[in-house]
Amino acid sequence: MADRFPTAEERAMGKKPGEIKPIDEKLDDKIAKLNSTRVYKKVTPRYDLSWYIKWASSITLIIAMMFTAVDIYPINMWIANFGFVGWLIVGMLWTIEP
Repeated sequence: MADRFPTAEERAMGKKPGEIKPIDEKLDDKIAKLNSTRVYKKVTPRYDLSWYIKWASSITLIIAMMFTAVDIYPINMWIANFGFVGWLIVGMLWTIEP
């Protein structure tokens, strides 16, 4: 890979061909530099009750889809309903009041 010529971008950044430059700037610094109101940080809660319900419901729905693929009826519908109710609870927990 070192036998190719550097691209214009690599020459402008002072890089050698194929060289990976480490990240010097943190995300918070980049967001502050943008000075934009459209940039949002992730606000999804982690490791609280809704996080566990969300993942359990997702796995339950995937299992229900597998049961549907092999035509195991009506258990697939019952399992899917448990996943649906779990996501309904997560939606109610995440409701943001105006």
